[in-house]
Amino acid sequence: MSSNTQLTALQEFLSETIKANYYLSFDDLNPEQVTKQIAQQLVENRFEWLDNTIYVPNLLTISVPGSTPDKIEELEVIFNSVVFMKYLYEYMTELDYKLFDFVKIEVEPIAQPHQHISLKFFWPSPEEIREDFTVLLNKQEGKILQVFAPKSEIPLLARLTALNGEPYRVDYIITKQVTYLGRLRNVTDRETSHMIRRNDFIFARHLDPMSINSSVSRLHAKIVYEDGKFALYVTGSSNGTSIIRKGETIDLPRAEISGQDLEDKDLLTLGSAHLKFHLISPEEATTLVSMPPEKLDFDDIDNNQTKLPKGADDTFSMSKQEMLKHLSSLDKIT
Repeated sequence: MSSNTQLTALQEFLSETIKANYYLSFDDLNPEQVTKQIAQQLVENRFEWLDNTIYVPNLLTISVPGSTPDKIEELEVIFNSVVFMKYLYEYMTELDYKLFDFVKIEVEPIAQPHQHISLKFFWPSPEEIREDFTVLLNKQEGKILQVFAPKSEIPLLARLTALNGEPYRVDYIITKQVTYLGRLRNVTDRETSHMIRRNDFIFARHLDPMSINSSVSRLHAKIVYEDGKFALYVTGSSNGTSIIRKGETIDLPRAEISGQDLEDKDLLTLGSAHLKFHLISPEEATTLVSMPPEKLDFDDIDNNQTKLPKGADDTFSMSKQEMLKHLSSLDKIT
């Protein structure tokens, strides 16, 4: 299948999705324009690294002018859907583009109401404190001079692992002072369209109101690193939040009154979703922040089969290792 075929399939997917969507129209999202921007952005941001290998950014921003919260939510679901991701990765593979990490998509509302949706792939600079790999570029020569591991805001790291449900990422490394947990990435005020917050550990939207994902509130909880330890706070839970520790259940109040300190191997319950909390040893943390991206280890990858749901509402959900395994199967980075 050629790269043009992949873009055509992606364009058809977007067209059919918009036709079936109550909130979106072709005035909001032009499939042909989107696919052209993807192709153009990848060409403009491709850089050569080791062994003449061409790398492209894994960070993609979707700028959405003058949209309502409903439209922002629908666009987040579409652009994070497994179908969109599948065609995007296959297109990159056909062009022999490589990635340092899996693609992260951010939907950004902007003030200009009369502009069209625009897509931008970008390389974060080493000066930024980010959860992502950053690079030093020589734009004139089209080369990557140096690659930097993700930076942490805090001296102690922890890992969240989803045990059920459908999160955007199964495994998440906590590197920030405050980490938000909830359903969907963007949480906006329905009346004012004001952005309330962006979740970090994200559960996908699910149409079944009885599903595990639907039991997680948009503003469910946050984990704060303070005084040398992590604490869990409830920030808007509708279906309850608790910590299970050594067989004992600790129920947290629904109001954000005080946090509950977390311990290694705690089981966190958000509605009916379960997360495992692990403290990361200093030795492992050093490995995580200094691991060269070209030497990622596949020895510990589990044997779970990756499922590819068919609908646009089945939001992409893979751990970092699962994604790297998926990319490897597509003859991408190892």
